[in-house]
Amino acid sequence: VGIPVILDWLVHFTFLGYYTFLSTSLDPI
Repeated sequence: VGIPVILDWLVHFTFLGYYTFLSTSLDPI
């Protein structure tokens, strides 16, 4: 596994987690 792959996974999960946190934090109707 190369570094770019790990970096891509890290960014993807970070963005996904941040988006989920933001969505639940704002609690949109």
